[in-house]
Amino acid sequence: MRSRLHVTSHAQQRMEDTIELAEKNLSELYRFAYFCLGKSAEAGEAVQEAFVRMFRDKGLRQGGFEPVIMLYRAEVSICSDRSRGWRGRRHAMRSALQDIQKADLAEETQSSILLLPIQLRVILVLSDVCGLGREQIGQILGIDERETAARLSRARRKLRDLLIRHMPSESGTIGGTCERMHELCSAYVDGTISEREKSMLLDHIERCTHCATYLQALTAVGRQMAKLEKAPPPELLSSVRSAVQREMENLPLAEKRRNNLQIAVFMVVVSAAIIVLLCSGVFSGVFLNGTRGGYPVAGSGTQNKEQTEVQSDLPKSVSIPAAVAANSYNFAIVLSGSEKSDPTIGLEDLGALLTRDEDAGVEYYSMKADMGLLQKMNERARAAGYQESTSTDSRITISKDAREGLIILIR
Repeated sequence: MRSRLHVTSHAQQRMEDTIELAEKNLSELYRFAYFCLGKSAEAGEAVQEAFVRMFRDKGLRQGGFEPVIMLYRAEVSICSDRSRGWRGRRHAMRSALQDIQKADLAEETQSSILLLPIQLRVILVLSDVCGLGREQIGQILGIDERETAARLSRARRKLRDLLIRHMPSESGTIGGTCERMHELCSAYVDGTISEREKSMLLDHIERCTHCATYLQALTAVGRQMAKLEKAPPPELLSSVRSAVQREMENLPLAEKRRNNLQIAVFMVVVSAAIIVLLCSGVFSGVFLNGTRGGYPVAGSGTQNKEQTEVQSDLPKSVSIPAAVAANSYNFAIVLSGSEKSDPTIGLEDLGALLTRDEDAGVEYYSMKADMGLLQKMNERARAAGYQESTSTDSRITISKDAREGLIILIR
């Protein structure tokens, strides 16, 4: 059984990395899920699912952010799905309404959070319970800092309104001035009030006991939010470990099929491109008397002076050095990187470095036309965030008889 479920060293490392993340971040991720969902069992399930997704989904692990940010992203998605369903809304509403009249402010605060729409609930818990900064919250939710601040302000205002309804207050109807001062009280507690507005507010509350009480209530709510804590059940870490290990044991067969499919698709694309180029006459290896780009073609003893115009699908910054153009190749593949790509990727163990252009950040490798090497290169490029394409640059000589291919790595 174990031999059938043999796990590659890469999958083993992924599992160990995921479990290490769980050991470091379990408490804060559980706290987030608990105050979003309101129930310990559902929070534990959400945390466990987030770590399984982290292990399983390569795109999640390579999202360009810190792993904990990607874990929070997964948890936000999971908690949102659970809360938007009828069962989630019904549970949150019932729990909140049952607890909202309790005398303890901590319990009232926790119950009131569940009455917020999930979008506001998520951002409030991330900020005021988990203590994340606006930049981190923006990365988790995919919004800019301005939208983060606006959404957080709405969430805090709604929560305070819910709580203050149940706090002792002076009777009487407030006027328009006090309504405006209530808005400034929220801005004061959030730290977004201007100096002029702050001076107006402080002058007003010296004369208005109603607004002074209101500001004290808002401040109490803010202090209470920072005190909200919920430790994960002792068995949760063990459950996460077991879930990730089960996922790893089930992974090899599925991953092998997926990799084989990706390789097959890749080879079909390459083959189709070669067929098109052969039919169009670009692959010079089948035309014994042809030339391309001013360079003699494999099998050719002459040079066609009329065909000197260079046709290239490569970026203008990419040249074809003489050391590269002097050879013929079975194929030509371009690996194009971006700002998010791993700059440490190397191909020295898969092929031979022909030359490199330090200024342009381009390296040229020759690699044997071997399916196993192509597979390794394909996996490594995808894992490092590089895009693959075949090149039809007229300065590269392609021959079906060549035993090696050309890899152009653009960092």
